[in-house]
Amino acid sequence: MGKLQAGLQELNVRFTKDMGKLQAGLQELNVRFTKDTGKQQAGMEELNVRLTEEVGKLPARVQKLQAPCPGWYKMGNGICYKAFRIEKTFSDAAETCRKDGGTLVMPRDVDTNEFLVSLHNNHDYERYWIGLHDQREEGKFEWVDGSALGDFNHWAPGEPDGSGDCVYSDTDQKYGQWLNGPCSSEFHFFCQVALAKGNP
Repeated sequence: MGKLQAGLQELNVRFTKDMGKLQAGLQELNVRFTKDTGKQQAGMEELNVRLTEEVGKLPARVQKLQAPCPGWYKMGNGICYKAFRIEKTFSDAAETCRKDGGTLVMPRDVDTNEFLVSLHNNHDYERYWIGLHDQREEGKFEWVDGSALGDFNHWAPGEPDGSGDCVYSDTDQKYGQWLNGPCSSEFHFFCQVALAKGNP
């Protein structure tokens, strides 16, 4: 009986020690879990603050993207365009655009060129001036803002053929391709202007 009681006491001591270790381990896990949960919660709160800030900026960004163009101008590819239903020489058309606060159109990429063709298709004329010429040096085409032609062009086959110093777009048979012709010819034209101040 004494041995049995001693054995039980020893088991009780071991059990108590093991329980103490187990409780200490559980407490340590609980502390770690609480710390990790706190970090995750802090991270979520920080993300929520950032998201709220970005959402708050959205109305201003949308307003900039929907910025109105000046009267009778239509937005396309971040620039405002207007069709003029009168025919003028290249220089008179350029002057009209200047007085209107802009320049003759400068389709520097395929998207802009296609947009202008779509605008043009809403009107009943075939040809319109674009702001491209080689009046300073034959064969060296530049835009009306003085910049060089660049990589993109939409010349019709056989163009430029040297028949003139100013460039127009033909949407009848040429699908908006460019041709050069005499600057004294009279065609319709499009002007382009930048967005109003305070907009992108």
